[in-house]
Amino acid sequence: MSRQWLAGAAALLMIPGIALAQDVSTRSTTTTTTSAPPAAGSYSASESRKTVDADGTVTEKSRSYDSSADGTSARANSETRAADGTTVSRSREEHVDPVTGESSSSTTTSVNR
Repeated sequence: MSRQWLAGAAALLMIPGIALAQDVSTRSTTTTTTSAPPAAGSYSASESRKTVDADGTVTEKSRSYDSSADGTSARANSETRAADGTTVSRSREEHVDPVTGESSSSTTTSVNR
């Protein structure tokens, strides 16, 4: 009888651990925006996303693409803010010249604590 009682008590003690393990969640929002119609022969689009992890870390990302007679450009930015206040920012930009076909790119990363 006492073995059954101990087994039942042990099972009850494990249930909150199972529920706690299932309490992890992530929220994400994605917004895609195309502004005013681009000129004939060109293209423009952008997307942004914000994610909040269960530990409170917030990540915001955005991307944009532009193509016109001036060339093609792509930009990507991200910023991550941890619960401890640390912020990591990254940005990357690439451009292709339509006349020469040459491409250029730049990347920037910064960490603020």
